[in-house]
Amino acid sequence: MKVSVIMPVYNAEKYITTAVESILNQTFQDFELILIDDCSTDASVQIIKAIQSSKIQLLHTPQNSGAAASRNLGIAAANGEYIAFLDADDWAYPQRLQKQVDFLDKNPAIGVVGTWTEIIDENGKLIDEFVWEIEQSHIAPRLFFHNCFATSSVMLTKALALLQFDEEYPPAEDYELWMRLSTQTQFGIIREKLVKYLSHSQGISKLKQKKMKENTLRILLNGLDKFGIKPTEKEIALHAQIAHLEFEISKVFLADANQWLLKLKNANEKKKIFLLKDMNSLLAYYWFRIAAAHHSLGAFTLLLLLNSSLRKYLPLTLQVRLFARCMLSTINSIF
Repeated sequence: MKVSVIMPVYNAEKYITTAVESILNQTFQDFELILIDDCSTDASVQIIKAIQSSKIQLLHTPQNSGAAASRNLGIAAANGEYIAFLDADDWAYPQRLQKQVDFLDKNPAIGVVGTWTEIIDENGKLIDEFVWEIEQSHIAPRLFFHNCFATSSVMLTKALALLQFDEEYPPAEDYELWMRLSTQTQFGIIREKLVKYLSHSQGISKLKQKKMKENTLRILLNGLDKFGIKPTEKEIALHAQIAHLEFEISKVFLADANQWLLKLKNANEKKKIFLLKDMNSLLAYYWFRIAAAHHSLGAFTLLLLLNSSLRKYLPLTLQVRLFARCMLSTINSIF
């Protein structure tokens, strides 16, 4: 068996048929589909049982336990060399499994691969996309800034999947697992939209939003602890602003961001969590994006650029472009 597809199910009667059929209709057919019913109270189980396919295995949790526990139960029962995930309200394009299997087979050093993802509403209308223009070598260290994958887009080796989702981090258990794996394997991304992720009209409840924020912070702190960093509240807020590239233009922010990125660089050089060239070039990418947004500060930004040790990890073309924009702003401020 090449692939085991894990699908947790809880009260998904409106969507389960579409999700299951999107897997059964894959161009790649060497797979099993493990559905884990998490004590649904609707017709989900009856719908699944009515689908005629020898590829389907239906498991049941003893009590309602959440998606992490359901996925872990599925992983434990899986026979595949690779494990793929799809939630019961999402949908996979027909070539998804084939493209991910080919990718992992051709790149044995990579243990986890995701894809670009379309976000749709309940009417099937496209409302957003997860489309990350990320260099493969940047994915693992970039997880220390934000989650790069929708769970339904991920395929990984069974050996890594057996490390399991931590049930103490809902609804961010996927991000917690990717963060743990980021220091153990290389990550890849297929730059094609191969999955549709359903965004429900009601969205995430306020309770889940609060829990998501709390657990995402816990995950970040766990990650920074590996670097030997105990961040202040100010540094945590600064890290979030850098991660999402959302900030107000100011000399204070530019200087603080420069110092924080250098702190991460120095910590990684000491602890060697990531390859130096991968981490340093990623930090330089963030530095460039922030500095470019501050080009209007002219000489101030230019001086930071010239003095920052991150500059040498920027392509020369970007250095020249930023230098020119800062010089132009400086000249304009004079005249």
